[in-house]
Amino acid sequence: MTDPRHDEPELGLPEDDEETARPAPGLDTEGWDELLAVLDRVPFVGVIKRDLQSLSRLVYERRVPRFAFVATPDAGVASLLAALLDATPRTTGDEDGWLRLDADDRHLEVLATPPLGAAEALSKRLPDVLFLVATPAEVDAGLGHHLDAVVRTLAGAEARGERAPAFVPVLVQPPPITGAPARAPFAKQLADAGLHGVEVAAVGLRDGLASVGVDDLAERVAETLPDPARVEGARALSGARRTRRRVATAITRASSTLAVTVAVAPIPLADMALLAPLQGLLVTSIAYLSGRPWDRRTALEWVGSVGAVGAAGLGLRWGAQQAVKAIPGLGSVVSASIAGAGTLAIGRSAVGYFLRE
Repeated sequence: MTDPRHDEPELGLPEDDEETARPAPGLDTEGWDELLAVLDRVPFVGVIKRDLQSLSRLVYERRVPRFAFVATPDAGVASLLAALLDATPRTTGDEDGWLRLDADDRHLEVLATPPLGAAEALSKRLPDVLFLVATPAEVDAGLGHHLDAVVRTLAGAEARGERAPAFVPVLVQPPPITGAPARAPFAKQLADAGLHGVEVAAVGLRDGLASVGVDDLAERVAETLPDPARVEGARALSGARRTRRRVATAITRASSTLAVTVAVAPIPLADMALLAPLQGLLVTSIAYLSGRPWDRRTALEWVGSVGAVGAAGLGLRWGAQQAVKAIPGLGSVVSASIAGAGTLAIGRSAVGYFLRE
């Protein structure tokens, strides 16, 4: 891996920051494109598209998360990144100081900048998460320049009306970290700088041995990410197991709600044109969260895990859903309930299969 600590203070992101999210490289968006194409042929398209918004932010608008580190070369940013990813990442791109990192097809964009000049480096484009990384020796010496860079960056975002990055201060030291005597002065310096109520994450790093506190840090970071970066972030951060399940649950619930909306349409068979790609997208997105490729082969793997009995159950449920639509009055309501329950069951099955950590 190219050590991100080599970056000079003046390096930052290009000024043409486009907030329009784009799918991360290497992902199969065919399922989502197919879903959107079918929408134009389904009744109540306006209502359906409104239901799609929350799912769209998580799935279609997904992008690689951006992490910025305010740290000196002695703070161990490269080691911290390797611990968070549980792998030694390699650099696949370098644009204006922001490194594109890849670890087993998991991606991050990273900028590591010394405290002096950090605010200028970050003013062109804000990260999703801003880390202040320091060692106990640096805490004892005082974090004046570190804190000045953080305060200026957060204040600049507020002044420009931009979404401020989540701020995560990290104390890095060799294990054990029990007691972490430097945490109290670290927290005091944060409070003195006006950064109140921010918990200092203590991480113990040692080459060749298990790291301490890294999984808790991964969960904390993954939870702070905006919706478009949550899938890629939860997938990239090895220790963010609970967050992966929460994201999968959110995708399942959004898909189930959308399935109910679609099934209300009182036209037999018309809703299956949308439910089939929706449920396929649900399975492949949950599989992708677990580290699998985003493709049809992965979905077929899950179908194989369901078995003949499960497949028959899904078929009977779909048949019942179409049959009840012929019932005047309550037919569409019952059909919608079956569609929602079926999609929820598919999502829970996929979570159990792919995220059985």
